Amino acid sequence: MTLRRETGNTPSWNAIFDMYDIWRHDFDVEPFHISSRQIGIACQDFQRPSEKEAYILCKQDTRESPP
Repeated sequence: MTLRRETGNTPSWNAIFDMYDIWRHDFDVEPFHISSRQIGIACQDFQRPSEKEAYILCKQDTRESPP
């Protein structure tokens, strides 16, 4: 069973996590590095900029609201 967090960008982040199999990554061992190009590839089928632009998807206003 995969646990998915609900945010405003959930469909985009789910597509990214699915494409690069991030769900299985052990973040306790090391971070998962991903480029804006990889994000763009995973989200290329989305229509709105807020769903496919890396600079918007990775925006973080506060520590409590991560992307």
